Amino acid sequence: MLRLPLKLADIQLKILNAFYDLKVSPCTFDIVYFLFAAEMYRRHLSLDAIDLFVVANDEGDGFRIETVDTTIEAKEWMLQHVLLQCHTLLKSCRRTIHCPSREEAQKHIDGMNPVYPAKYSVTTPHPNYTAPEIVVQGLRGYPYSTLSATSEALNKVDLWTSSQGAEDRRLICITLREMDRRPKRNSDLKAWSTFARSLDPDVYFP
Repeated sequence: MLRLPLKLADIQLKILNAFYDLKVSPCTFDIVYFLFAAEMYRRHLSLDAIDLFVVANDEGDGFRIETVDTTIEAKEWMLQHVLLQCHTLLKSCRRTIHCPSREEAQKHIDGMNPVYPAKYSVTTPHPNYTAPEIVVQGLRGYPYSTLSATSEALNKVDLWTSSQGAEDRRLICITLREMDRRPKRNSDLKAWSTFARSLDPDVYFP
């Protein structure tokens, strides 16, 4: 999970400790919203880097209690392959640390660097992972930033598009929502299929 080895010189860095708390936040791609908002906050405070902490719920299976059942295997996969890897999207994020207990998370708060969310507490966490949080911070004048894929990830996309004979066309990526939770929010597959087929195949590759 560590992207950079910590050195003695790192002690001089001004670090924002960002806490994504699975007691109130979902084990989903929503962590990307959280990371983006944390980066805006870091830039607002002119800090050097972010340490991202994923804090386990102290109830149940360690994840947020949901009304829709998701297998523990699915949540563990998401934790290992998405939540603990998303720091690679942000150059200022040094590392991701999984805190299996709230006591461990507290050690990273006591007398340490600024935290995000600003009033985060392991005893009374509040969700801070939605797009409106980004809008609110933007309206407050916090500087926006960008997320970017690693060069290796981009190389893999190039290899794939080349294998499909699409290297000379513009790649169109359509992300579909197909979840059991709140199915009315799911993507209209027929509409998106119609859109994809309507594109000029000589120019676009959906």
